[in-house]
Amino acid sequence: EEHAEAVARRLYQHLEGSVSRLPALLNLIQERWCFPERVFPLLRTQLRRVCGVASNQEFIREEDWVLAFVRWLHVLQQRTGRTKVSRQRLIQKHSRDSGVDKSYAMGAKLGEGSFGEVYLAVHTALGVKRVVKSMDKSQLSLADEQVETEVDTLRSLDHPHIIRIFEAYETEERLHIVMDYAEGGDLSEAIKEVQLLQTALPEAWAREAAEQIASALE
Repeated sequence: EEHAEAVARRLYQHLEGSVSRLPALLNLIQERWCFPERVFPLLRTQLRRVCGVASNQEFIREEDWVLAFVRWLHVLQQRTGRTKVSRQRLIQKHSRDSGVDKSYAMGAKLGEGSFGEVYLAVHTALGVKRVVKSMDKSQLSLADEQVETEVDTLRSLDHPHIIRIFEAYETEERLHIVMDYAEGGDLSEAIKEVQLLQTALPEAWAREAAEQIASALE
């Protein structure tokens, strides 16, 4: 929340308190963080609730803007964590000339494989952790149309035990897929670790993992 407030205060410098500057500021937010246009009426609603922005009002106080902006981000976060319908409305597939670095601050590399690398990233507006899987399209065996179909299929999955896909960015050379960050790590790595140590997974832990996998496959 502190990060969101800091972002809101930086954005307020562009607004300078003037209601007439609001459309230009919303365009800036959309361009910088690739928010879909359909989420901005929510921000206007929050502004009306906080400070009663009306046609005859010309000034927005900084504290009102910060409060409305933070509340708006909270609403977006809640919607991206609910049902498939509400989350799918917010999922974006960006054009070839859009860059993942416009919306995300890229962090440490978490791993790599034959198709590309996986990075930890933070959404610069929401302040939430994500994982960006960056793949070299020349190494993929699928045509562009098949890749798009695969991504759309994965984006349609909605289950608490399936990693969610939030966004896809595409350039001429690479495909970047933004996914959930699973802080608990990889199940296969946990199994390899106990095998290496010649121990066994706790029965309750293994049972819960199996139940989660089964529910996702159901």
